[in-house]
Amino acid sequence: MGAGTMLGAENTAGWEAAPRMTTRYAPGSMTAQAAPVAPEEAEAIFAREFGTPGRAKRLIGERDQNFALTTADGRAVMLKLIHPAEDPAVTDFQTQVLLQVERADPTIPVQRVIRAQDGAADKPVRLADGSTRRLRMVSFLPGRIQRGLPPSLARGRELGEILARIQLALQDFAHPADSHEIAWDISYTDRQRVVVPEIEDPHRRALLVEGLDRFDAIKDAMDKLRRQVVHNDLSYDNVVVDEQNPDRVAGVLDFGDATRTAVVNDLAVACAYNLAEEGDPLDGAIPLVAGFHATRPLLPGEVALLAELTIARMVVRVGITEWRAVRFPENRDYILRTTPMTWRLLEVLLRQSPRQQQDKMMRACDMELSR
Repeated sequence: MGAGTMLGAENTAGWEAAPRMTTRYAPGSMTAQAAPVAPEEAEAIFAREFGTPGRAKRLIGERDQNFALTTADGRAVMLKLIHPAEDPAVTDFQTQVLLQVERADPTIPVQRVIRAQDGAADKPVRLADGSTRRLRMVSFLPGRIQRGLPPSLARGRELGEILARIQLALQDFAHPADSHEIAWDISYTDRQRVVVPEIEDPHRRALLVEGLDRFDAIKDAMDKLRRQVVHNDLSYDNVVVDEQNPDRVAGVLDFGDATRTAVVNDLAVACAYNLAEEGDPLDGAIPLVAGFHATRPLLPGEVALLAELTIARMVVRVGITEWRAVRFPENRDYILRTTPMTWRLLEVLLRQSPRQQQDKMMRACDMELSR
């Protein structure tokens, strides 16, 4: 997947509730159907709005219609037609997040918003069928996605530094839609209890309950942590690495799950996607934690909860993917393609000593666990 612009099975802004669920999640763009847009129409929209011809290639996307466009002068860009079920205020929030990162620190390697001829950063456009979608154009980051690569000391540390720099760029950023609810936000881990009855395997069902119980034990403490707008989805599908040197980070993609949540939740998400598959899973995340802390120091209370929040993200991953697999059986194999490894790593983490996990994270930040 060039430039990492393909949206993976876990990149969703919301998920429609099952009838028996008690949840504040509204039916959204993940399950609502939207008519596909042909590459030829994307080319016409691009020529009209940006004043130059281009050749479009459809990219796989879960919600939006995404196209890689090559302009007449050879530039590569990405055209995104936002799913019609997306709240326009949330679309604007995501655009403003990208613009804020660029204003605050233009050296951070993220996609840049490309404005239309009329100066709009995103705008409604009419399609041939008479419907309207919001359009956003962003730069295209060359490289390969991180998925499939083992953890790397150099890449992990650089990734932690970049994530911290993104947070610093967004530290004082606010937007009317910045607190919209994201199903993947660790803050809502306890909502995965509605999935428990749907896990057919009794062993996995017990693991999910155990993980949820662990989250319940820290929820009050987590609610008191620092909060701000964060990226919230530093998965291996949203990290682009250098083709020639995969230990080097080329860029970070996809602010579609950005929201206001705990500062440390953002890091816990990244940790959950950088676990070592052999030995102690947390060893794979330690360079990332160290790089983040060296750039934006964590508070002791945040570090003390980091391992538990990493486990919570794993609970969210298995919960949402299993929930989706039941509702989309025709796409079940794709949705669950990484879930067996996630279950295995979750079990390993749940069998470890919580105090030893805390101590490992503290040592990564040159802190000592109080005895």
